Amino acid sequence: MGISRREFFKHAGIGLAGFALSSCQQQNQSSAAPALNLTKTPASSPTATATSSPTHTLSPTATFHPSQFPGLVTPQEADFFATHEVRIGDTSRPVVMMTYDDNGTYDEVRTILDAYKTFNMKATFFFIGEKIPLSSKAVHAIVDEGHLLECHGYAHQDFMRLTDDQINRRIEKSFQAMDEVVPGYRMRFIRFPYGSGVGSERILRVVAQWGLQHIYWSMGSNGTIPDTHDTVMRNVENGAIVLSHMYRYYDVTQAYQIVESLVAAGYSLETVETGRAPNDVFPS
Repeated sequence: MGISRREFFKHAGIGLAGFALSSCQQQNQSSAAPALNLTKTPASSPTATATSSPTHTLSPTATFHPSQFPGLVTPQEADFFATHEVRIGDTSRPVVMMTYDDNGTYDEVRTILDAYKTFNMKATFFFIGEKIPLSSKAVHAIVDEGHLLECHGYAHQDFMRLTDDQINRRIEKSFQAMDEVVPGYRMRFIRFPYGSGVGSERILRVVAQWGLQHIYWSMGSNGTIPDTHDTVMRNVENGAIVLSHMYRYYDVTQAYQIVESLVAAGYSLETVETGRAPNDVFPS
């Protein structure tokens, strides 16, 4: 039986003052997919460097703990996040936001990260909450190397099928899982599992109370077909938010090729924090 919002926040210790193109599929890899070969070294070295730079940044909250929400999320911020769902980034400059959903093995995540490290570019990883403690090595690598690790729900459940209190409990558990692995790290963005709930005023307002802004996508890489790289390059544009997955074979094995081609085409690969349109950034 569901609990009220008042009971939930009292139980959580948060207080009353603060208070998906293609479907983001569940993490079931196809048995027909070829085995991963993650030991290959790229044959070529980078030949181009994007010169575009971020126009805005957010300062990290080094001492953040979930219990701080009453003093961190103002009603004005919550209202802004609820009414500024991000479906495309800054189209005024050549910026692309590569995003990776769900979770993956350390070797899969490491392969993706190495591609970005080679070109000094950044990406955003929307991690399933219950997988965070089980993937602590990958989680630390993502955070330590300057990428964003953000919320993707706790157990990849459809938010449209959940009550407000059920969503609250799952977000709370995701924050607790993150705090367990990387104390002080604050998640600021969320991608709804399956993308289900995009445009839903009810769900957007629930997650906004946690200081979370929803990030949808403007295009998908597919990641299950050999022409994943070509799909990205054929459809990419300024401000593109590309849906990829940490475990899909071609999203992993073609990561270097995708990053190399985007950089060569003049794009800056940034996180959703800096790649958003300026009018989607809460004014400080």
